Amino acid sequence: DAEAHRPEIVDADAGEGEEPPMPGTEFAAQVVPLIRSFITSHYKDYGDGKVTLRHMKQHIVDRTSLGLTYEDLKDDRYSKIIEDEVDHIVRRCDGGQRPVACVTPKQEL
Repeated sequence: DAEAHRPEIVDADAGEGEEPPMPGTEFAAQVVPLIRSFITSHYKDYGDGKVTLRHMKQHIVDRTSLGLTYEDLKDDRYSKIIEDEVDHIVRRCDGGQRPVACVTPKQEL
């Protein structure tokens, strides 16, 4: 059976380094306000599509005390938390078309 003898594709990076720990509530508690403040302070560029996830992830690495690297934030478990908050901001702010106050939800002000 040719199907049973198909070579397995292996991730060349697998086994190198350790996987970062599961993100806990502390990660979200530190990251969400950082994302909001970063977008608020770069709102014009955000509205022009010049703010990227790479910018935000580097900002998170530079500003948190969680000991994470940019590479750690590429892990889907971390990236999902970041991307979910960015998606919420995109919806609230209509992609940068509304006033900057939309970055933080009204119920949290």
